Amino acid sequence: MRFSSLFMALMTCFVWGASTAALAADGDNIAVMRFAGPQIVDVDADEIWKMKNKVDPPTKGELSKLNVDLQKHLIQQLRELIGKKVLAKADMDKVLGEAAPEAGDTDKLAKELGAKYLVTGTIERVEFDGNTVLKDVYEMVITTKLVDAKSGKRVWQEASKKYRIKAFTRKSGDTVYEVFAKKHVPDVASALASNIASAVGR
Repeated sequence: MRFSSLFMALMTCFVWGASTAALAADGDNIAVMRFAGPQIVDVDADEIWKMKNKVDPPTKGELSKLNVDLQKHLIQQLRELIGKKVLAKADMDKVLGEAAPEAGDTDKLAKELGAKYLVTGTIERVEFDGNTVLKDVYEMVITTKLVDAKSGKRVWQEASKKYRIKAFTRKSGDTVYEVFAKKHVPDVASALASNIASAVGR
C-alpha cells in the first residue's frame, strides 16, 4: 500500500515536471496575467431602481472579482484564436500559485513557462448606472499591454479604453455582477483577444 502511494506520488511529480519542462522549452508562449484593479468602482442605483429590479446593487467586493473573470475569458478567447501557445491558467498556477503577481514576475514566467509575451493591464474603473426607465449602463475602463517578457519592451498597448454595454437588468434574471461577468466581460475579452492576436501576427 505504501509502495503504491509512493509510486503514484512520484508519477504525479514526473508528469507535472515534464509538462512544465515542455512549456519552458517552447519559448513562444503567451501568458495572460491577472489585471490589477478595479481601481475605482462607481455604482449609481437608487431605492426606486432597487424596488423595480427586486435586486440589491452590487458591492465593491463583488465587482473586485471582475479582474479574475477577465483573465479567465481572455485566456479562453486567445486560445481559440492562437491555440495552445497561450498558457492555460492551470499551468500558470502550478508554477506561480494562486498568489500570482498581477503585473507579473517576468523573469519567473520567461524562465519557467517559456513565455515570450506577457499580457498585463489594469481595470481602471467599473461603473454601473441603474436606470428606472431605460436600459442600465455597464461600463469598464481598461488599459491593456502586450510586452516582451525578457526585455519588458511594450509590443502593443490600448490605454484607458472604455467598454460599455446597456441592458435591462430586471429582464435578465441576473444580478448586476452576473451581467458584468456573463455578458460584459466576455465581450471585452473578445475585443482584446482580437487586437492581441493581430499584434503577434495571428
